[in-house]
Amino acid sequence: AVAAAVAARDARRAFDASRLRSRVACELAPPTTYQELHAVVPVVASVAPGGGIVCWSDDVALWARRATGADRKFGVTHSAEKTKPMAVIDLQTCGFGADAVSSDASPPAHADAVGGNPVLHHVAAMQWSASGQRLLVLLVVHIATAAHVVAKYRWLVWDPPREWLEEEPGVDEDSDTVGVITMGRWHVPSASFTNDCLSIFEQYTQTNSMWNPNENAVAYPVRRDAAAGEDGVAADEIEIQHFPQTHLWRRPSHDDLNAIGIRQTLDPSRCLPFALAPAPKPIVVCEGSFCAWSPR
Repeated sequence: AVAAAVAARDARRAFDASRLRSRVACELAPPTTYQELHAVVPVVASVAPGGGIVCWSDDVALWARRATGADRKFGVTHSAEKTKPMAVIDLQTCGFGADAVSSDASPPAHADAVGGNPVLHHVAAMQWSASGQRLLVLLVVHIATAAHVVAKYRWLVWDPPREWLEEEPGVDEDSDTVGVITMGRWHVPSASFTNDCLSIFEQYTQTNSMWNPNENAVAYPVRRDAAAGEDGVAADEIEIQHFPQTHLWRRPSHDDLNAIGIRQTLDPSRCLPFALAPAPKPIVVCEGSFCAWSPR
């Protein structure tokens, strides 16, 4: 009886709010947030090394929240206003899929999506760089055509505002800089990557990094359709996409978010402004359906 009472007391103490700093607090999310016949939107999450920024996505947005000061090591904060969740990308209004249906989209040809209507954006995977300063995101757009629904994929990188990377926030609530989003090209991943890696991406990235050691490029496999390949032969290829690191984009004076290409959705209270930066064309390295960077 004494042993049972001690066990019950210890079990209650584990949920004592005053002891949360010595525990790990988790929210168990459903495996999907949206599902239809042709589209499944998963809940995806990733924490920057050191716990400074936590990102997750659902069918509404790619969200980010930061911990500040001494509380970063505990993953909690006393300043709820300064660390409230903010939308990095509003997936319902971003319009990033518009160029995926263009007839002059980058090769391989997107003939199956030309003239279609982008109806849904979501995030399929994400991974922070080892330094915790850059977030790699795999964005998916579902395009409805007269015959079917086509999914196209694009790697992009978010460089957070400078203030989000500092241990201590500034005095002003508003950031003096804006984040930068650099987007790669639309493509279709290889079947091996989609089936064997993407479905278990969180576990996969525990041992394999999409980032190169310098954190300025990623390598990934793509499917080349027969219509776009040499001699009409379908094959998988390995591409390297460079993402030059870009920081310190100054917020324009008078909060003119239309200046210098800075974008923001209609709700600045919950959405971070960002600048779109150009990315060079990807480099085709060789044929292949799987790739991984060697360590430094």
